[in-house]
Amino acid sequence: MSSLTCPNCSASFESAVAPGSAVACAYCGATVIVPKSAPQTGGISLNTSGNIPVSSDMVSGDLVKPQPADPFDSVEQLIDARPNDLNTDKARLKEAVRKIRMHAQRERGRDLEEVEHELEYLLENAPPVFDATVARLTDPSLQALARNVKRLAEAPTPPPPTFTPPVFKPESIDPVEIARKVSWLTSLPQRMQRASGAIITAFVIGCCVLPALATVACSALLVVIGGSNTR
Repeated sequence: MSSLTCPNCSASFESAVAPGSAVACAYCGATVIVPKSAPQTGGISLNTSGNIPVSSDMVSGDLVKPQPADPFDSVEQLIDARPNDLNTDKARLKEAVRKIRMHAQRERGRDLEEVEHELEYLLENAPPVFDATVARLTDPSLQALARNVKRLAEAPTPPPPTFTPPVFKPESIDPVEIARKVSWLTSLPQRMQRASGAIITAFVIGCCVLPALATVACSALLVVIGGSNTR
């Protein structure tokens, strides 16, 4: 919409015809030529004779500088581009990346144990995501932590200890010693029988002899007591 002024009657009126076209005055009917560079009633007037580079946004009349892109956003895009895997949860991978990014953006109060845990998870389940995440770490301490995690993961696992049974050597056995032990074992029942017989004999003797001895002792005591009374 162009605002025109009639050169005949000086009346102002609006016209929507293309620039360079002729239009009749709405008041006196005189012919008015719409200029090619018609004046604008608002907005921004730009000279379009050359290329004008625009690197900022205009919001409500204020110039807004574009915000730098978060380098970790491309890591999440890499996760989205991964094929679906039942053994790896994409949401869990993104959570690990977000936790690492949170600590990387902090200047104080970093939980290095949590960062190490999340890096280990990425390395075990998605090595490309681990490499992309580590490439975006700028803090030297976090870079050293990531290198240590990868070094420990790539270290060769020591083989489990093996048990070697002792070798049986017949020449190490003394036949005389073996014969002596066998003889002792074979004679063990006879020895036990003799020992039990001796125990029974001693018990019988004790049961018979001890009462007799007790009787003799009592008689002698009575004789002594009676002799002393006669005196």
